[in-house]
Amino acid sequence: MGEKSQICFVTHCYPSSKGPLACRFVRNLAQALGRLGCEVSVVTPRIFKKDPLFETHGSVKVYRHRFFTANHYLKDYKRVPIFRMLTYFAGAVWRGLGVIRGDRCVLIHAHWILPSGLIALILARLTGLPFVVSARGSDVNVYALKSRFLRGVGRLVLRHAKCIIARSDNLKRETAEIFRLDEGRVHVIRSGVDSTLFRPLDKRAARATLGMANGKDIILFVGNLSPIKGVQYLVEALPAVSRKKNDVLCVLVGEGRMREPLERRVEELDLRRHVSFVGEQPHEKIPLWMNAADVLVVPSLTEGVPNVVVEALACHLPVVATKVGDIPNLISHMENGLLIDRAEPEGISSALNLLLQRDGELYERIKRGCTTHLPPHSVDFEAERNIAIYQRLLQ
Repeated sequence: MGEKSQICFVTHCYPSSKGPLACRFVRNLAQALGRLGCEVSVVTPRIFKKDPLFETHGSVKVYRHRFFTANHYLKDYKRVPIFRMLTYFAGAVWRGLGVIRGDRCVLIHAHWILPSGLIALILARLTGLPFVVSARGSDVNVYALKSRFLRGVGRLVLRHAKCIIARSDNLKRETAEIFRLDEGRVHVIRSGVDSTLFRPLDKRAARATLGMANGKDIILFVGNLSPIKGVQYLVEALPAVSRKKNDVLCVLVGEGRMREPLERRVEELDLRRHVSFVGEQPHEKIPLWMNAADVLVVPSLTEGVPNVVVEALACHLPVVATKVGDIPNLISHMENGLLIDRAEPEGISSALNLLLQRDGELYERIKRGCTTHLPPHSVDFEAERNIAIYQRLLQ
């Protein structure tokens, strides 16, 4: 690879300077690659009309292509919008060709098998460049299981990819099994964490910075307010928690199409003094919220390898989470968090009441378990592993 080799990232979402922070782990990787001398041009859809068609994030160039968007992420459509998807693929391929030629990219890296992997396959055929695919979770254990057609398209993509990357050993096994691949073709590179941001801070100082009162037990949720994240079950669990702990506050960090229904439900359950919707927050402030909180709840119905769990552990924040995806490999029950079998109000409230009981003995033991947990990889280490793969393919 050259001194400043240009890689083309293809991804269905990427944070903008004016919009939500979804898929920030893709941005973190792109920026880390730039620090290590491997620059990135990103091809991604213009989901929200306020997002700029072009912007730079440090050394990373972000190119957004137009399509007939309805200001929703693709996963939020209840039915596959055929015409919108046609305009999506046409826009992605057209924009991608221009970026690859204009920036003289040498390799394509798709994030998620579908739809990005299929776009990368088309671009690779048109340009002769090698392409890499990162399987990130929902593309394997959600959408591929819903449709035989999508499974077949995914298998086509992975058969032609020069390398397949999974974020965990569990996801590697699932990818090989669901798409009928040789496991040896799938390489595991775990997502890194920015340890300069996600680290333990003084709780009182964090709360003071955020303007939050001490003396409350703070339950934190960070993520998209969507059904698949299970946040509705967390809200339903809160009456049973607030009856035992009157000074509890649940902070919901994030936006999504469920915000209005959740706000109505909070009113119906008379939880106004126990729930705070703080909306989308800058990435740099998430560690403050984690250090201000007493517990992070991840009530997802399905997951891959959720970065929010790794980030919480890096802040030494105990986690209550469902046993989905790779979460059981991150959380050891009763050691650095509590695992619940499924997303349901009773299981969530029982876990929170157990963790936040008055004597605090269990809480302190689990918090100490966070400090002895295997430290997460840095984002730079993740980038180095990716560069090693790029170098091998470009020799």
